[in-house]
Amino acid sequence: MVTLVLIALAVARLRFAEREASLWLVLASIMVPYQVTAIPVYVLLSLLHLINSRAALIVPFIGSGFGVFLLRQFFLAIPSSVFDAARLDGASPLAVLTYML
Repeated sequence: MVTLVLIALAVARLRFAEREASLWLVLASIMVPYQVTAIPVYVLLSLLHLINSRAALIVPFIGSGFGVFLLRQFFLAIPSSVFDAARLDGASPLAVLTYML
């Protein structure tokens, strides 16, 4: 979940060169059905010796494209003046993020 929040905040608020391309990559990952990736995920979990463990239930879903897109839309709904006011008050970007969530 932590990785999703950081990726979504970066795509929503930070300015960098491949911002649009990264958004399209996230949207493309949503369009791929899970059935297509089931066998490669199983092979990867087998190589990491995580079969029949709780980690095998968690690891494949850590970086879901839907979660990134949903959180990106949440961050875009917050006015940029909130971020600017927090920066003027001396809050770090991590502090702004923790107080928003």
